[in-house]
Amino acid sequence: MRCLARVSPGLRAFVGRLQASPRAFALAVSNVVGPASPVSVLGTPVLRLYSLAEIGRRHALRVGVVSLAGTLYLGLCADPALVDDVGAMAEGATAEARALIAAA
Repeated sequence: MRCLARVSPGLRAFVGRLQASPRAFALAVSNVVGPASPVSVLGTPVLRLYSLAEIGRRHALRVGVVSLAGTLYLGLCADPALVDDVGAMAEGATAEARALIAAA
């Protein structure tokens, strides 16, 4: 975006509006490999780790994935005005993940 501003402030503004548009849909899932073995904080074992990915203005959902000791943890952050049952979405993702693991 900084490079666009040097070329054309108008082009930067247009691309910024396009990125923030609720008509655009993008899903970015990244997994930064976490510790391969269990970890603890002040002597207390970390049992789960969830990522929080903030949602953009007028967007409905962000998905974050992080790993810890060979296990992936999926985090969902939703606008409750646009996504009425994020719990059902989380349950569905869990069921699908279990089905994939069972099929492997």
